[in-house]
Amino acid sequence: MKRLLTVLMLVTGLSSGYSNTFIYLYGGTGVAATSNYNMGLSGGTGFQSAISNGFGLGANVFLQQYNVYYSKQVGSVSGNSFHHTSNYVFFAPTFSKQLSAKAGVMNSFFVSAGVGMKMGTTDTVRSWANGNGVIHGYDSVYDASTTATSMVMRISAGLSHHFGGVSIKKHKYIKYSRLGFSLREEVAFTPTKLNTFSVPGNTELNNSAERFMRPLMFNITFGIYINAGKN
Repeated sequence: MKRLLTVLMLVTGLSSGYSNTFIYLYGGTGVAATSNYNMGLSGGTGFQSAISNGFGLGANVFLQQYNVYYSKQVGSVSGNSFHHTSNYVFFAPTFSKQLSAKAGVMNSFFVSAGVGMKMGTTDTVRSWANGNGVIHGYDSVYDASTTATSMVMRISAGLSHHFGGVSIKKHKYIKYSRLGFSLREEVAFTPTKLNTFSVPGNTELNNSAERFMRPLMFNITFGIYINAGKN
């Protein structure tokens, strides 16, 4: 933790002499690109500071909710379904490159990578062997959350847009401040499996879990920001 704080202080110090330092708060939703494309919430806070030639460094602390439902076997005489929902809090350093800035809109490309800690999870496996489980009922329902992963990695890239803003009251330590709105579109990949479960004898589900427990997420978030840089 001391090393992390030192890095953040260094980044902030290096960037203090440049024009844009965005402090923002955002929230939105995301959808998994596998299984039933279930949606999960996402939101957090962070900062982004210019360093030189349109490049920037920053960091985000945010919540990512995962919601993945495997149900391809539901129509079969026998099979399993698996529903995973979880909440992770991530810390992710971010690197950005400004693409354009005109007509009150600044557009940037960003990449980010970080680690997340599990805040809670629900993992339900349903099994049936005597007809469609949805119609005839399940033979067994059990909790698989004991194999949920406590810490996962997350890698993302996307576009951010900062829209105009209005001047706000200046603080004695901030020479220039503007309040505005932001939009972020992001593709995020989780290389760490969210759960390491397996169902004995169900090769199809276990092989599918290798994919859908490492979900690719498409997130869109809206937020507000303060440009607290010197200008």
